[in-house]
Parts: sequence; C-alpha cells; structure tokens
Amino acid sequence: NNLIYLDFVYINKTKAYVSTPSSIGEYLDPLNLETFRNQQANALFDNATRAEALLYDNTDSVLYACSKLGLFRYKNKKRLPGVFNNMENNSYNDIVKIGNGNMVASSMGDGVFFFNKKYIRQVNEKDGLSDNMCTSLFAENDSTIWVTTLNGLNRISTKFVSGKFEIKIRNFYRNDGLPSNYINDMYVFGDSI
Repeated sequence: NNLIYLDFVYINKTKAYVSTPSSIGEYLDPLNLETFRNQQANALFDNATRAEALLYDNTDSVLYACSKLGLFRYKNKKRLPGVFNNMENNSYNDIVKIGNGNMVASSMGDGVFFFNKKYIRQVNEKDGLSDNMCTSLFAENDSTIWVTTLNGLNRISTKFVSGKFEIKIRNFYRNDGLPSNYINDMYVFGDSI
C-alpha cells in the first residue's frame, strides 16, 4: 500500500499538514508509510474533510483547506468560523497567497476569489475570465495569477490604485498556441508556461 495524499504543506522544518482522501492531519517529517500509519490516530484533527489543496499562512498560523464543500480555516487544529458569507458552500480546488496578505482561491463554477481579512473580490466570466469552472492556480509573483479553466488559460494582473483593487485579465486559447482549451494545471518557468 502506498501513502495516498491530496496535498501537503509544511508548518515548519519538522511538521507538515497532510490532506488524504478522507482527512486532514498534522504529521512529523520525514513522513513515510510506516510513520504515517503509526501517527495517524494522534495526527488527525479533521476526519470528515477531503481537502483538495492546502495553504498554511505563517503570518497568523492559519491553515486554509479547499474542499468541494467550502473553504475552511484552522488554527491550532481547530476549525475557525467563515470570514465571508458569499465564499461559503462553493466548491474550491486550489489556493495561493500573493502580496500584501492577499489570498486567491479557485472554484469549480464560481470563478476565483481574491480576499484578505478586510475584503473579498469575486472574479468570473462577467469580469473577463474565460470560464467559471477553474481547475488550478499559479502565482507568478505578488501581482500576477494564472488561472486554468475548462475553457482556456487566464493571466490576471492585480494592483491597488487609490485604495481600490483593480484587475486586468488576458485569456489564452488554442488559437494562441495551447494544445487544448481544457487546461488542468500549469507552471511558469522563466518565459515559458
């Protein structure tokens, strides 16, 4: 039997949060199959959530977990209440952190959400996103996010102007050189995607 996990994120040099198909737990590193089995009984702190993606924000020691049932936050292994009502009950599949404490979460059906402790901004097809069915995210830098969808690739540039959050979206499709409009994941390396 192999160790099956959906995502993991390091808390520090000796611990990591691990998401499996049926739970989220805190484990000591290095993690192999034997230590995973031995630690599992004490490590689990949410045995009902299937988190597709995890993000640990070390500025406030909060773990973000993207699931098909919503975006959940944990501190000291205890679930925190939701921050924004209009982010609850969406199906999330990825999350990244960008500059100035901002987070971006992608959803299957509702586009992407840019948020921090004070505000939330939903970006969807009405704003120029190629599809609301997003599959993954990649943060190129603190102000540029790539969003993969079931209908093309999107580069979202962000900035604050006079205290207002502004975005600019550039879409890429097959006619731009993509092998398919269905993009599952991507990575930026230098000038290549």
